[in-house]
Parts: sequence; structure tokens; C-alpha cells
Amino acid sequence: MSEHPVQHPAAHHEPVDHADQHGEQVRTLWVIYFWLMGLLVLTVVTAHWLNLGWFNIVIALAIAVTKAAMVVWIFMHVKYSGKLVWVFATAAFVWLGIMLIFTIADYSSRDRIPRGDQANTIPSEVRSADEGVQAELHP
Repeated sequence: MSEHPVQHPAAHHEPVDHADQHGEQVRTLWVIYFWLMGLLVLTVVTAHWLNLGWFNIVIALAIAVTKAAMVVWIFMHVKYSGKLVWVFATAAFVWLGIMLIFTIADYSSRDRIPRGDQANTIPSEVRSADEGVQAELHP
């Protein structure tokens, strides 16, 4: 038998200073927290004092998506996860983008779609009966 135990090459790791790693993680959390608070203030300022018409909703959604990405990336630890988690997190944001595009397209096209004339959609029998009742009530 050998006097020295067999060591695998993977067993040679540099010593990890967990206190330093923890301090860096806490610092990152505080930095992201202050960024989120700054974006919150920017959202309120944009909503109350900045009047850009329809572009306000675009700015608000961009800020909201940025805040959501920061929360997912740091607070939900996607940054430190494997590639499969990254794929699903990215897919969720792509799906969110698709849904927002459809929502904005629907909302922006509501004034351009004709609704039809109210008088043409009521059957003539109902319309004439209603006119007769109105004439009796208001001579």
C-alpha cells in the first residue's frame, strides 16, 4: 500500500471564502433593490407628470418588464442556475412579450374597427314598436 492517498485532479480546489461570497451576494441584492426602487419612482413620475400620449404605456411596460427581469435574474437565482432554467425563464419572457404585443395591437386597433350603425342592427319591427311606445309616452 501507498503512504499517500490517491487524489483525483478534481479534488484540488482553491479555498473558497464563503464570508466574502456572502458579502458580495448581499451587496448585489441591495444594489438590485435600489435599482428596483429607482425604477418604481421612474414609473410614478412617468405616470403622473409625463404626458406622452399612447407612448406612456410603452414606457410603463418597458419599466415593468425590466423590473420583472431583475427580480427573476437575481432574486429567483436564475443567474446562478443551469442552462435549462435559463431556457425556461427566457421562454417565459418571450411568451410575455407575445402576449403584450397582442394586447397592445388589440387596444390600439379598437378605434379603427367599425362597430356598425345602431339603427341598422335593431330589427324594424322592434324599432317601430319602440317608436310607437315613445310616441304614447311623450305626446
